[in-house]
Amino acid sequence: MVYYSHRAKNVAGQRLDDGFLCCGSCGRVLEDYFFAEEPSFVKNAVGQSKLSGNYVRIVQSEYSESRQRTLDRAYDEIKYLSFGLGVNDEHMAEQALTFYKVKTSFDLLILNLLSIYLHIF
Repeated sequence: MVYYSHRAKNVAGQRLDDGFLCCGSCGRVLEDYFFAEEPSFVKNAVGQSKLSGNYVRIVQSEYSESRQRTLDRAYDEIKYLSFGLGVNDEHMAEQALTFYKVKTSFDLLILNLLSIYLHIF
């Protein structure tokens, strides 16, 4: 269901093969957003190729890819440290990673609040 401003109500739209979302009864174009998995390029005024469009974030994880890689590296380091100390407990490494997530989230919150405070004054 898509809100149709001309009729001032939600209508069932039909997605055509060319990517347009149209009203089922009158055929008016409601959305013209195009999503593609492969990147497309356009030439700018100078003649250089430039990436066209925007990246759409995947909703599979609550963390970005770089944040997830950082957490994976931290988990590996925690496991290596525990194995080096002679403690081979996966559950302990998962608990330590949870504490690491809380600590880094808190640090980011403090940095954001500090930047807001400094921006105001």
